[in-house]
Amino acid sequence: ISPIVAALLTKPVVNTGVPSSTTYMAASAALRWQPADECRRISRPVSRRTLRICPIIAYYLDLGERRGVWTWRVGDLTKLVRIADCETASGTDFYNNSSRATGWFQHLPRYWPERGRKAARALGFDNPTIGMAYDNVAVGVWLYKTQGAGHWPRCGRR
Repeated sequence: ISPIVAALLTKPVVNTGVPSSTTYMAASAALRWQPADECRRISRPVSRRTLRICPIIAYYLDLGERRGVWTWRVGDLTKLVRIADCETASGTDFYNNSSRATGWFQHLPRYWPERGRKAARALGFDNPTIGMAYDNVAVGVWLYKTQGAGHWPRCGRR
């Protein structure tokens, strides 16, 4: 959630029976803000190709927070976008012939069944497919938020 929206939504509003301008501002900001709005705040340049998936990453960060799985912390979106950018920088097919890693977050097929199942359960969907971009991103976000950036030894340090 955006820090601005969080501040507006947590600001105490006295109920006098007449809506105040603060009430309208909070409701208006909450309706306008979308998780993808945070993509404009990415602090370091990444490829345009990767920026296209930023709203998807933001969606899953927000979904996990709304479902009570994790807290969206400052820097999570930037870190995940950078990991995806780094992992897929070498090509457009998102498949590594030597390791068989697949997708935006270069998931290894041998770990996919367990990780995909756990992420799908946590985020409320079923039957994740490693080659589907949304599923691949959802599992990448889940993996990062539940286990950290260590699963991406080179790109997770950026």
